[in-house]
Amino acid sequence: MNESLDIYVSRCINCGFCDAVCPTLEAADFRGYFGARGRVNLAKELIKNDIGEEEVLDSFNSCLHCNACLYVCPAGISAGEISEKLKLRSSKKDPLAKFIAENIMKYKDPLNIGKGSTLWSKGLKFNEQSEYLFYTARMYQLMPYNSAVAKMREKLGEGLLKKFSPTFSKLGFKGSLLKIFLEREKVEEFNNILLNIYKVLAESGVELRYLGEEEPYSGAMLLEFGFEKEFTSYANWLVNFFKSKNIKKIVTIDPHTYTLLKYQIKDYVNFPFEVIFYLDLVNKKANFSGTVTIHQACHLERYGEKYRKYYDILSDVRIINPIHFNERTFCCGGPDEVLFPNLTNKISEKRFIELKSTEADYIITMCPICYINLKKDEKVIDISQFIAKF
Repeated sequence: MNESLDIYVSRCINCGFCDAVCPTLEAADFRGYFGARGRVNLAKELIKNDIGEEEVLDSFNSCLHCNACLYVCPAGISAGEISEKLKLRSSKKDPLAKFIAENIMKYKDPLNIGKGSTLWSKGLKFNEQSEYLFYTARMYQLMPYNSAVAKMREKLGEGLLKKFSPTFSKLGFKGSLLKIFLEREKVEEFNNILLNIYKVLAESGVELRYLGEEEPYSGAMLLEFGFEKEFTSYANWLVNFFKSKNIKKIVTIDPHTYTLLKYQIKDYVNFPFEVIFYLDLVNKKANFSGTVTIHQACHLERYGEKYRKYYDILSDVRIINPIHFNERTFCCGGPDEVLFPNLTNKISEKRFIELKSTEADYIITMCPICYINLKKDEKVIDISQFIAKF
């Protein structure tokens, strides 16, 4: 956005094209302020005022930032960008979002999972002199814990969980406290995906450096939840941390971290590192005689340059496109999974049905958030698993 927010929103002509593609509108039972056009209209009303009511803030917090609206808007407006700006302006924050933000600032990890982030790497060989830093940003590792938070929310109730969030922050929160809600099978499943990514790169002749327990989270959720001041501070810390480790090239393995470090972070700090998505280093082509359909991550399709290296890897495989694909891909509901799990469930179910209707042998994902939301049967597979298998 290269103009003031009031001028930006004033360009809206209320045509409603954005609502036709907004995933959250239908999932929220067509409540207007939970759709793209509703968010723009709400921004017009609030442009000169602080956001006070939690229901109003929920409208912007529930935005997936999938940017589907931008691709159909004749005025070139992104309701996601507007939502981001309004969240940054707001003095009121969701208690659970605030709790997560405080964890990131304090522990460099949204849920302080500690050693749980490194279990996947046990026994693997890394090269401390490698030019490539294997940066998981703890994303795949966090997914089972995110699910545990959702289960805890269901057990305690949303109000009680939000009520106790400030207490958790004061006492110090550790991911181990979620043990009773944590599914060990999911922990093992996501650790195996990380192992597959490592193996695929190793088979491509890529030696990697890994920081182990020192590896910090990227800070993405600080921006997603509207903590701009904290993100700026964190981003500066992250730059200095990478410099202290003499890092030059960062190999990311999920779309959210990739687009954050390659595009978004540069609006806040000078980020002097080469950012690579791991598939760029894979020199293997999958060999499979069946069919696949691909769930393309919003962040790879609608942030910066379109990323489609996976088409090269799957060039010998027959791909059946779902109704929504390429830049028209439909969001998995992922960014809402912590604050609005009911919305996420409805959106992910709709997308899963679209993908399943192709009748392809496999549904391929390439994002940990997409994977956990769409993993509704055994046909869903991370692209690293598919490459390793075929």
